[in-house]
Amino acid sequence: MFKSLSARVDGSTRVLQRVCARLSTTTAAAPPLSPKKTVVDLQKMKKHGEKITMVTAYTFPSAVHVDSAGIDVILVGDSVAMVELGFNTTLPVTLDQMLYHCKSVARGASRSLLVGDMPFGTYEVSEQVAYDNAIRFLKEGSMEAVKLEGGRMRAKTVQYVGRRSSAQLPPFFVFDFVSLFFPPYLTILGRLCAVASR
Repeated sequence: MFKSLSARVDGSTRVLQRVCARLSTTTAAAPPLSPKKTVVDLQKMKKHGEKITMVTAYTFPSAVHVDSAGIDVILVGDSVAMVELGFNTTLPVTLDQMLYHCKSVARGASRSLLVGDMPFGTYEVSEQVAYDNAIRFLKEGSMEAVKLEGGRMRAKTVQYVGRRSSAQLPPFFVFDFVSLFFPPYLTILGRLCAVASR
């Protein structure tokens, strides 16, 4: 009995080896990976009138697909509250839940610029609280930028976070609901909101 089982396994192994060998000679090589997108790349694209693509992703598999499609920016949005967590609005999602999804997306994306959406309650209290939470997105969530909402109402918070981060960290930028900023003064998209220089 063991002899016949062993012969079957050996036969199956040989068939599998032949199939794998045939596939390896007929399958086209994967295209080379594009370089990592940076805010400087986005600035050049805007300057040359090129369109900048952004897609939302919440999980490792979705990040892999979005990244491999060549999307420029991946946003880990607070809409995860409704799409993945089953809430009716974005209000209940916590900072820790956002960081969990940011980490998952960061593991799946190698070329897209990664933006973490700061959920409600993580930047409204004070500029210092906004800065501290933005740092968590970079350090714990492996994000390269943060997004917060509020436009002109949040301009001082954007300035503060941008100024503090550019002085103490590798450069990252703050993305409000209209514009992207590279500390201390670069507008990438949308209208200009003043960001104080150092």
